[in-house]
Amino acid sequence: PTTYNNYATCYFALGRYDSAEVIFKKAIAITPICYADGLSNLGSVYGMRGAAYLGQNNKEEASKFFYMAIDMFNKALECDKNNSQAYQFLGVTYVNLGDTTKARPYTDRYNQLMKEKQNRLNKFK
Repeated sequence: PTTYNNYATCYFALGRYDSAEVIFKKAIAITPICYADGLSNLGSVYGMRGAAYLGQNNKEEASKFFYMAIDMFNKALECDKNNSQAYQFLGVTYVNLGDTTKARPYTDRYNQLMKEKQNRLNKFK
């Protein structure tokens, strides 16, 4: 699954979201456990599609993909309640939907997780 996830990440970085989606789905399907990174990355694919439609002022299609992204990010959190990427992108996605009230707790949790991570890293300095 990690190899497929990394492979799909390359497609994602190239903006080839259709290919990334297929391969992220394969990574998720073949793992014997809940795969938070793959789910979160698939959510990012949907988020990017939503952002593209939003840029074209097609709010209906944008919303459809944003809600698909939210579903994937929430599934990632079911696997890993401390998945910082899922919290970060849930906040971003709700902002893209124009709902800053729903975005706030996710953004706050993301910031808290990043602060905790930095504190752990500072212990090694």
